[in-house]
Amino acid sequence: MSLLKMKYKWLVLALLWISFFTVHFHRVAYSPLIPTIMRELGISYASAGLLMSAYFLAYTIPQIPMGILVDRFGSRKVISLFMMILAGGTVLFANITNFEIGFFSRFLIGFGSAAIWISGIKIISYWFKRSERGLTTGVFSASANFGATAALVIIPLVAIVYGWRQGYILTTIPIIVLIGLNWLLIRDYPTDIGLSPPENSKSHESEPQYVTSQKTLFQSILKNPYAWFLCISASFYLGGWYGTLTWIPTYCFEELKFPLATAGLIGSLIAIGAAISPATGILADKIGRKPVYVVGMGSYALFTFLFITFAACYNFISTIILAILMGISFSSFAFAFLMISELFPPTVAATASGVLNTFAFLGALVYPTMMGIIIDMSKSYHLAFLTVIIGELIGMAIALKTKETR
Repeated sequence: MSLLKMKYKWLVLALLWISFFTVHFHRVAYSPLIPTIMRELGISYASAGLLMSAYFLAYTIPQIPMGILVDRFGSRKVISLFMMILAGGTVLFANITNFEIGFFSRFLIGFGSAAIWISGIKIISYWFKRSERGLTTGVFSASANFGATAALVIIPLVAIVYGWRQGYILTTIPIIVLIGLNWLLIRDYPTDIGLSPPENSKSHESEPQYVTSQKTLFQSILKNPYAWFLCISASFYLGGWYGTLTWIPTYCFEELKFPLATAGLIGSLIAIGAAISPATGILADKIGRKPVYVVGMGSYALFTFLFITFAACYNFISTIILAILMGISFSSFAFAFLMISELFPPTVAATASGVLNTFAFLGALVYPTMMGIIIDMSKSYHLAFLTVIIGELIGMAIALKTKETR
């Protein structure tokens, strides 16, 4: 039985990994298409940024109720329902003819993507013991970066060979297959298939008696100052990341004069650099969540500054190295969720993660459009990226005030 439990928990993690990979593929797949779609639809940089922000608007709105849904109905049901919405939005986006349809389709894609992270974090907390959560959270979050990498590499190539619309609609097929696999194989708790929960998992942690209603639940989160520090810092951290991923390919294409496929490759290297999060997860388990989180944010500000300052001045290899270092610096973002889940008891964990996710994606909602407006007004990519650097430094200062939870 113990061998079955050991194997099955990794199967569950693998399905969560693939699901989050898929979500991030579609989150970022629009980015390398910005020059093409701007030309086809005749839209400005600000409008192009707004199409990216449409995803984050739809993703952000349900985050707090998403935590409640997951806590009440279970991760498996919620994941399956929302991935159906993701599939529908993907088909619609491949057929856009104007800005309005583009906005609505990106909104659907974002809404359909909103369930997997919170659901996955809760499943991990019940299938894995506390000493494994840093590693498993790192593995889970790494899938996002592989998904973004795949999108930034594959989508430009598909657009060149087949046209972006035909290639994009084919990406619906893996989503449909995944919906079926998740429904058949994912289980919220080991006890759902007759297995005992692992030692020191959330299943073994005591439940405080004061969490008796949704009102009391929210009060317990919002009255915790460390939760606020995590939420605000995460908004700057994630906002800067998605502002960067949105505009780096277009910056490389228009400013650095790289071919479209090469510009997408540079963006993918930033994403792949962040895929070392399993390694940072091990580090977080050993030295603590907080130092890894804070240093990551400061490093991201540093390497973003170096990229926009020196990428145009030095050779292609230097550009590649700086892009990878930017990604590595982002690999610690996921530990904000690990920290907030460890600040609260099991019944509050998903809702607390939903609150954090809401704040984080408010930043992701603002940055792509804000940077597009700055580019429209100033014609300067450097000024747009400066907002990322300043935001990361502010977020780092706030994160220093939070609490170590290891």
